[in-house]
Amino acid sequence: MQALGRTSDVLLGISTSGSSENVVRVAEAARAVGMEVIMLVDGAGTAARADATICIPSGVTAHIQKCHLAVEHISSHLVEQNLFTADDNPSLES
Repeated sequence: MQALGRTSDVLLGISTSGSSENVVRVAEAARAVGMEVIMLVDGAGTAARADATICIPSGVTAHIQKCHLAVEHISSHLVEQNLFTADDNPSLES
């Protein structure tokens, strides 16, 4: 993040517990350079460091991780739809 992150970028932090030290530190560093921060968590451990938090309210790690994966896939699809129009790539037509 320090080498490539820019103010116009968005950091997606993923922490099952919501308090992973590495994720907390990178979120703080991203905020310091003006990046937007989105967090996928199970609790509010890193929510204060995020511009947006997607919280999966479960005490079961496997459920949290499966939901995080679904959110990641949906987010990627939405980004692709916004970056690449159907004119650019007919395979992206819904």
